Amino acid sequence: MRILFNICVLLLSHYSFSQIICQNEKIEIDSLVNEIDINREKFQIMIQEGEIIYSDNRKNGGWGNYILFDETKNISKIKENVAEKDYTTYEFYYSNNKLIFLHFKRKNYNRKKIELSENCSIYIFNNELTFVPTNQTKYCSLNCHYLIEKGKRILVEQNESIKE
Repeated sequence: MRILFNICVLLLSHYSFSQIICQNEKIEIDSLVNEIDINREKFQIMIQEGEIIYSDNRKNGGWGNYILFDETKNISKIKENVAEKDYTTYEFYYSNNKLIFLHFKRKNYNRKKIELSENCSIYIFNNELTFVPTNQTKYCSLNCHYLIEKGKRILVEQNESIKE
């Protein structure tokens, strides 16, 4: 019985300690994200836009990227909007060329109303998934690793276009 009690105490203390670490990392990431949003006029801006064209030359929507970077060409934020059947927004925040936070939102437009179908935020610390709020949608919990990889991939693509 005593061994079981000790194991429970160890597990509880480990779980509590890891939650404190996650909260500290979340607070640090939130402050970096707020700093980027508040000081966006200090960054250089690059805007890219285009149409979505299929192989049969059919046009179906458009896309736009909004990139914030500093004078040393380090990207701090990429916002990507894609409009097809629905409207999707990806917001990726970076610090030292590493993804730290992403926000994903998808809206469905019906004729008379707009409904939010997906809305999630994901925190990344040291290239590891740190915190996903518990009120996230099913899509985000199932696809968080895809979203993280998309954030890393788009950073590489935009770094190449900025350097040109």
